[in-house]
Amino acid sequence: MQQITLEELDKNFDQIFERAEQGETFHIMCPDGRDVILAPSELVDPLHKRGVIEPYSPVAEDENDDPNGIEDLYTNHSEGS
Repeated sequence: MQQITLEELDKNFDQIFERAEQGETFHIMCPDGRDVILAPSELVDPLHKRGVIEPYSPVAEDENDDPNGIEDLYTNHSEGS
């Protein structure tokens, strides 16, 4: 598994993604401290089915954007019109 930075992925996205589609796996180190693995789906799918990993989903990340429910406080109510 090759280690790369998020910046390297941005600069060479098409080339790296193509290599991942051909079977290579990449460990992407993000500036915020998170680590991400870019791997072919035939490696990821069995692990996901067994519950070992959870693939990245921007939708799941969006659900946590308002951890205190402030938006709901002002939008999800029956008072007013």
